[in-house]
Amino acid sequence: MRNKKLYKMAAMAALTGIMTAGFKMTSLAVGWQQDLTGRWYGTNEDNTEWYKDGWQWIDDDNDGYDQCYYFDPNGYVLVNTTAPDGSRVNEDGAWISNGYVQKRPTKAHNIKAADIDTDFADETYNEWGVNRTAIDMVCQTREENAKYGEVSVTFPYGADYTDCIAVAYQNGFQVIYNGTGGIYQSLILDKGRTDLEWSLLLKFYFPNHQAYKDRVMDSQEKEDLLNELGFDVAGSLDSVNFVFKDNDRLLSMDWYCTDRLVLMDVSRLLDSSNPRYTKYK
Repeated sequence: MRNKKLYKMAAMAALTGIMTAGFKMTSLAVGWQQDLTGRWYGTNEDNTEWYKDGWQWIDDDNDGYDQCYYFDPNGYVLVNTTAPDGSRVNEDGAWISNGYVQKRPTKAHNIKAADIDTDFADETYNEWGVNRTAIDMVCQTREENAKYGEVSVTFPYGADYTDCIAVAYQNGFQVIYNGTGGIYQSLILDKGRTDLEWSLLLKFYFPNHQAYKDRVMDSQEKEDLLNELGFDVAGSLDSVNFVFKDNDRLLSMDWYCTDRLVLMDVSRLLDSSNPRYTKYK
């Protein structure tokens, strides 16, 4: 009888080994699970789906911050090795850089319309929160802007490109004039004026406050806010852009994750074939 029991136990162990070699052991739970091959992360209750073939951000200790893990094509997390893109992972599988586990907020503290004063229009800013003087300056010639007092003149693309000059003014704005070039006339803050904040140009400006300056999360936050405010928005990985009309002038603002703004006069696009701009005619 004893030999029969031992035989039965051995058979069951062998069968278990065959099963785990072919597929993951069943465990009805969402989250980290493990079998004889390694660890994986189930994403549904009946354990028929799991992360695989790439990076995933997971908050596995509920501290409000995600860690990043790389899963192979079979769904097992890589540990203590180098991922296909050259990044290192530690003994738990978490992505590390310079010896430190990389994290990001599980849910970003995103600024909403309810968090800011949306009554933008006043003597300084228009109804879109953009500085009225900046709008005038970016649409005017150098001669027309002389009244603001020139402080310095530089050539942003080098002395060989004299059609493009950057003129800084006493009010803190810098206008890039492009002459006969194909680049739109633009305006930024004078880089030499460390006493100024970007809110001078955009009333509700705020810097990138995402963990590790995450550019994707920052751009998404700004895009969501601008959409909520009713702006005409287009987003990218490192910036958002919005278009607005001021009287008969069409303007565009780029808001970058690197904490800078660029205001452009794009009035000539009213006659383009791009419906995003021609709808303002």
